[in-house]
Amino acid sequence: MVVIREPKGRVISALLDGVHIEGIRDITHALELRKTILEVDRNSSLTKELKLIRKAEMYVYHRDLYGHQVKMLLGLPHLDLSVYNETLLHEVVDKAVDRLRRFFFVGVFEEYARSLHLFHALANVGKHTHSVVQYCSLYYHNLTNFLSLLYCTHFIAGTVATHVELFPMRSSSSIDKAFLMEHLAYDDPYDTLLHQRARQIFQEEIDFVKQWKGIEL
Repeated sequence: MVVIREPKGRVISALLDGVHIEGIRDITHALELRKTILEVDRNSSLTKELKLIRKAEMYVYHRDLYGHQVKMLLGLPHLDLSVYNETLLHEVVDKAVDRLRRFFFVGVFEEYARSLHLFHALANVGKHTHSVVQYCSLYYHNLTNFLSLLYCTHFIAGTVATHVELFPMRSSSSIDKAFLMEHLAYDDPYDTLLHQRARQIFQEEIDFVKQWKGIEL
């Protein structure tokens, strides 16, 4: 099973909530990035908002992070997608979607509640058996609301996270995330297309459950 997330929200959360630098394959680059980000944090001449923007720009534009979800699905962590290529875009996303269709369950982060109910329906859990949904809800809420399920594809796709601590502790807030969502310019064509295709699969699953099990989600 897998959950796909809208790329801008995902990469901002990876920056603000992640204790590791996910997806950066070169340990030297990861350490350099961590050092630079911490230097921005210590710069007292910058406002909090400017610090957020500068740290985000350093992180999200790193070449290893483009198409991160695509690369996770393909098991190709070293694939360089930092330069846009129309032919490559459709080639790699088509392959990732083919892999996606082999999963028992495809959820969408932005449809958190419906994804849980869909998983519940596909797993054919009995009407009066709520333990699975309650367990999933509690578990994923405690691990950054479902994002951990996406990281399960590290095991499926064979990728390995770079274990370098980005921040000494988590210190983000919903205000910081909202600020970056509004003010940070970011575009990842690979993960954007994957997210669109994942939503199509998600809707197909919902239609299947409605048609064959009579469950409206």
